Amino acid sequence: MTNFLFGCVIGIAAAVCIAAPFFLPWHLRMRYLVSVPAIDPRLGVGPMPRHEMREVRLARVQTAGTHVDLLVEEPGAGSASRCSHLVCDVGTPAVTAQLDGWAAVDTPLLLIVDDDHRAHVYGPDGAVTNLAITVDNAR
Repeated sequence: MTNFLFGCVIGIAAAVCIAAPFFLPWHLRMRYLVSVPAIDPRLGVGPMPRHEMREVRLARVQTAGTHVDLLVEEPGAGSASRCSHLVCDVGTPAVTAQLDGWAAVDTPLLLIVDDDHRAHVYGPDGAVTNLAITVDNAR
């Protein structure tokens, strides 16, 4: 009976350790998601991920006709910060309002660039996906 209880305690502890990062505040959860693919707990290194994940902040949001131009910057990189220009092809008022809100309060965002070189920006309360990357460089 004690082995069963010990197994249950270990199982519950493992489940809590796995789920705990997803109950953190957004900025900590986002940093966790950015750092985890690069770290293997056994060896300290891992294989190259199939997609790129970065923490970014919106520096500028401009609406031009039916699309929205975004300038995103990586925070804390100093004078050589990396910036990207993204274009949202379908700039609905809801998407524009969400992006303006994130830019106004300087919300940290999760930028994922997939194999097709399409960008996806995730925030604490939504996402804007399938963005075209027009310029991706270091300043």
